[in-house]
Amino acid sequence: MTVLFVCTGNICRSPLAERLASRWLGGLVPVGSAGTHAVDGRPMHPLSAAVLERHGGTADDFRSRLLTEQVVGKAALVLTMTEEHRDAVLRLSPRTLHSAFTLLEAATLLTDDRRSSFAGMALSERPAALARQLAEARALRGRRRTGPDDIDDPMGGSASTHDRIGAEVAAAVRSVTDALRGGAVEDAHTVRMRRLPPVPAGTHPARMR
Repeated sequence: MTVLFVCTGNICRSPLAERLASRWLGGLVPVGSAGTHAVDGRPMHPLSAAVLERHGGTADDFRSRLLTEQVVGKAALVLTMTEEHRDAVLRLSPRTLHSAFTLLEAATLLTDDRRSSFAGMALSERPAALARQLAEARALRGRRRTGPDDIDDPMGGSASTHDRIGAEVAAAVRSVTDALRGGAVEDAHTVRMRRLPPVPAGTHPARMR
């Protein structure tokens, strides 16, 4: 894949992000997910799967997998749910220093005016280009951070907890997919991509801390 989402068990946050990103990119950019402590082959958590369905996605055929160096090596852009997950990615593959970000960090950086257009660039090349752009923005952002860019784990929580965290994941993922789709060439694929459903009202790509 070219975009990889990472959480702990790969049954709640990262599969939700994976399936939403794949849907909102029209299946045109390879997307995957993995967990730092995942057990291979588990289905998506039913409460997170229900959230995914309410956002228009489906958990059909999803199976969890453990994060490995080989999995990381296939990704041009890695988006993790917490800073701890990002640290785990870096331990497996130090060369991802400039291509791994927390999901909320990426969404926050994408609100800056520094974002450039990918007009004329093939969709397959955009994840790597976005990673470079985010790395540059992060270097400029520097010490302006106000706290950790973490999305809480809903595991063990109520349906409302899964709903709240699912909305946060969805809003941040939408920021990333919108950036990847920006300036797309007018063709049958991008016409389909413009018909994406809106993010539910009241969500924001980055949690205010």
